[in-house]
Amino acid sequence: MSKTNDEVMDVEVNETEPSIMRNLTEKTAVRQITDMSVFDTSQRAIIFIDGAHFYTVHRSLNADIDYKRMLKFWQDLVSLVQARFYHAMINSEEHNPLRKLIDWMSYNGYNVNLSQAHEFNDANGARRVIGNNDIQMVVDVMTLISVTRPVDHIILFAGKEDFVPMVKAIQNRGIIVSVVSSLQTNRNINDALRRQADNFIELADIIDNFKRNA
Repeated sequence: MSKTNDEVMDVEVNETEPSIMRNLTEKTAVRQITDMSVFDTSQRAIIFIDGAHFYTVHRSLNADIDYKRMLKFWQDLVSLVQARFYHAMINSEEHNPLRKLIDWMSYNGYNVNLSQAHEFNDANGARRVIGNNDIQMVVDVMTLISVTRPVDHIILFAGKEDFVPMVKAIQNRGIIVSVVSSLQTNRNINDALRRQADNFIELADIIDNFKRNA
C-alpha cells in the first residue's frame, strides 16, 4: 500500500493455515447486504473504523452516532473481539470536542488509536488537515490476524481504494471482509474497495439501529 494521507474530520462538537485460498484478481461483483444474515454470533470478528471517513459519511446521512448502541449492535451479531477506532488529531487542539468522545470510547469498549495530524493551506488558500492513521490501521490489521486466535470476519468502516491490497491479503487467509460505508453521500466508498469486499453494507440501511436520538 502506498503511503497516502488521511483527511481529518472537521469536528463540530498462533497463525493457522488458511482453509480458503482466494483469487487475488479484482472482483467484478459484490454482495450488497440487505439483511445481516451473513453475521453469526459464532464468528470471531474485529471492527476497524476509519474515523474521518465514518464521520463524513454519517454526517452526510444527517445522523449522529450513539457509540454505545453501535457497539451493542455488533456484539449482538458476532463474537466481537475488538472494536478499533482510528483518527488523526492536531496536538494543539486542546479544546477539540472530539477529545471528550475519544476519552469516553477509550473507557467504554473501543480501542482508540490516535495519530498526529498536520495543517497546511492548499493552492486556494483553504485550511487542510491531514494525517496518516490509515497506515497504522493496515499495520494493526495484518498484525492482529497473524498473532491472535483465528478471526473469522473483519468489519471495515472505510472507503479508500488504498485499502484494497489489505483486503486482498486478509481474504487470502480465508477471512471474510465486510465493508461498511455508503453510496448515498457526497464522499462515496471507492468502487474498487466495494467490489473487493465479500460483503458491502450500506450504512444508511442500518444506521437507525445506533444513531443518537434527537
